[in-house]
Order: sequence, then structure tokens, then C-alpha cells
Amino acid sequence: MEEIVPNKIKSSISYRVIFIIISANVAAHYYGVLSKNDLFVYVFSIACPVTAGIASLIVSKGYSTSVTSKVFQRGFFCLGIALFFTATGDFIYFIYDTNNSYPSIADIFYFPFYPLVIAHLLLNIRFFKYDFPKVLLKKDRLDLIWLVLIPSAIFTFYIFLSDGLSYSVETLLSDYYVAIVAISLSLNIYAVKIFKEGALGKPWLLLLFGILAFDVADVIYYHLESLNSYDALNPINMLWNIGYLLIFYSLVKHDKVI
Repeated sequence: MEEIVPNKIKSSISYRVIFIIISANVAAHYYGVLSKNDLFVYVFSIACPVTAGIASLIVSKGYSTSVTSKVFQRGFFCLGIALFFTATGDFIYFIYDTNNSYPSIADIFYFPFYPLVIAHLLLNIRFFKYDFPKVLLKKDRLDLIWLVLIPSAIFTFYIFLSDGLSYSVETLLSDYYVAIVAISLSLNIYAVKIFKEGALGKPWLLLLFGILAFDVADVIYYHLESLNSYDALNPINMLWNIGYLLIFYSLVKHDKVI
């Protein structure tokens, strides 16, 4: 099945675009900080996942013409819905959660984000590795090792930052988020490994960096929440938005390939 990955179409990454994404986010963030304009920060933060979500649904629709591509259609539909869920969570957080409470009603919408991202990853992986995860026990044992080690290391590091385990609702929810973020990262790395030689390699690499930005931001965020020191103008907001826009860029590249 892996031979299905196209390898004749070149799909290069523009470092200029990446520079613009990072620069625009830094400029937008510090404009919000210096002007103390929370509304601008929230509108920009909501626009980023909405833009990426629309792009994901467009890619999903692009796969709708072929029966064999239905799995990709479902996968990118899951990713698009995930992005709209998190955008809805941001909107609710802005409207109703003026005291930065955690957990909040917005977490109802944040909660399914990573399960849907993982569904997107698994649908794509299983199309090319149809015997996944059994293949990890048969042929890809080294992959199995790092697929386990990466999320374990991230979660252990988070627990270390949080000064150990506790069992309040807040900490258990944070533990869930960090664990599932780490799992999604390892699966994305595995997907990049599958696609790296084909035209989809670059889009998947961009998607990996987008999720990596989420990982770093989320680990820092939940640590800050444990200290009650997060606010809407915190610099980690830049990482989330950079992640969304890297995903958007990866989807634009993906759409050009298909």
C-alpha cells in the first residue's frame, strides 16, 4: 500500500511563508500586549483555527471524487471539525470566561480536539499501513519503541514540572490533555516517516511542526494553570496560533498535491 504515495510531484516548503507566519504572530501578539487590546488578541486567535479548519474541509472535499480516497476525505474532515471545535472553545472562553477559570465550559469543546486529530492521523496511517498497529509488533519494532518513549517522556517531563501527580479535577484534566497531545505528536512523526519520500512528505512535515507548536504551548499552559498564572496576553498564545497557521500552510500544500 505504501507505493500509493505519489513521488513525482514536487512540493517544496517556502521558508519565506514560514517567516511571515511567525512574524505576523509575533507582531499581532505584541500589538495586543502593548495596546492591551484583549478583543484583538481573541479575534486573531479564533481566526487562526477557523482558517485552518476551512482549509481542512476543502482538502476533504478534494478527496471526495474517488472511492479509494474516501479514507482521506474522512480523515481531513475529522481534522477540520477538530479545528472548529477549538475555535468554538476559544470563542466561548472569550465570551463567558472572564475570570480565566479552569476548567471552564470552553473545555467541552477543547476536549475532543486531540481525539479528532488522532482519528485523522490513524485514518491516514492505516491506509498506507493497513496492518497498523500489528505491523509494530512484527516488522517495525523500533518504531514501536519510540512511539511509546516519546509520549512517555513528554508526560514524565510535564509531571516533573507540575511537582508530581495529584487527583483534583483540574490536574486530571491537564494530565489528559498532555498525554493525548503527546500521543498525537508521536503518531504524526510516524505519519511523516511513512510519507517522507513522496509528494505528501512536506505537507506532513509542516503538520508535524504545527502539532509540535501545540505540544509545547499546551505543556506550558497547563503548568501555568497549575500556578494560576496564565492570562490572555501570555506569549504562549503565539505558539498556538503559529501551530494553526502551519497546519493551514500544510493543508494548502496538500491541496496543491492532490
